[in-house]
Amino acid sequence: MGSAGGSKKIMKRIRNVTITTAVKRCSRGLCSRQIFVDALRRLKIAGYYSLFSIAYCLLHVACLYSATTAEFLRLNPSAASSGGGGTSLAIEGTADSVFLNPVLLASLEKNELSGSYVAWIQNVRYGSFSYAQKLGETTLGFGVLHLGVDGIEGRDDKGVILSEKLSVSNSVFVVAHTRRIRDNFFVGGGLKIFNQSYAGVGNTGAVIDIGAFSNFLKNINWFAALRNLGHSVDGQNMPLDFTVGASYLVGNMPLKFIAEAQNPSNLYLKPRLGVEYNLDALDTVFRLGYEYKRGDVFSGLGGGISFRMNLKPTETLLEENRLKNELALRFDYALGTLGELGVTHRVGISVGF
Repeated sequence: MGSAGGSKKIMKRIRNVTITTAVKRCSRGLCSRQIFVDALRRLKIAGYYSLFSIAYCLLHVACLYSATTAEFLRLNPSAASSGGGGTSLAIEGTADSVFLNPVLLASLEKNELSGSYVAWIQNVRYGSFSYAQKLGETTLGFGVLHLGVDGIEGRDDKGVILSEKLSVSNSVFVVAHTRRIRDNFFVGGGLKIFNQSYAGVGNTGAVIDIGAFSNFLKNINWFAALRNLGHSVDGQNMPLDFTVGASYLVGNMPLKFIAEAQNPSNLYLKPRLGVEYNLDALDTVFRLGYEYKRGDVFSGLGGGISFRMNLKPTETLLEENRLKNELALRFDYALGTLGELGVTHRVGISVGF
């Protein structure tokens, strides 16, 4: 257990910067990352869950990196990807690729509609919807993601609790396009338009994603992607990422290994490893993964499972020519760890047609 003196110091440090002021400073990228990292660890030990949830929200939404804005664009809403250590190749050929790497829409076999929900600590939640449409050699994708937190306690400069609760509201809309250039080579990109608001202080902007994907080697797929490329907003840079990765399917076995490396513009290199086992007899995929996180190497562990089910169209739909193919349903679940901060649960449902 932590010392009471240490907890009191960190409480006093946060009170000196009121929640209202902190939100405004964070939205401008002026807050200190270390203050909130220390606060999270000490407040949890001390049991200050209300203030802890506020600090946690500010940390992950705005304050984690002071050099950039719109950090929520790095959120991973996919349960399947999170079960594989956050690897984007774990969702190759699915609609929710639009959020992580739109060029992977190239492997889509059917049109797909997908939705996901992520439960973080306390009342921090976010969800997404995505849709992908096959058009010959081209695939189009659309997605919307929203993160919202309500009921955050605010204080004025004298430490008096405000009657009005504060809130956080971040949203992004994505449109993506992928096209086959050669037999086994694809390129694609996406446009993201986002809006972020912290206690009424926020901004709007746009970024683009570009990438390339290939499966020309037997049992090996690889990709390279540049994400969140755009002009600065209010003097802050976008959360630019460069990611490369590859997957290897072991012979004729239903076993796939995935390795990726993400190089954020304002952070350390983040390697990710994932493994998938496809149990065809039960239409089930098992996943394990790991994402390296400096300072707490065990917090990046995760695992997940996906269930598939094919539904044949009814005679009425066939006669009316409204549906010709089977519906492919998929349910995804992932459990992840945040070290001292607890665990996360992610669920996703997809319909292919």
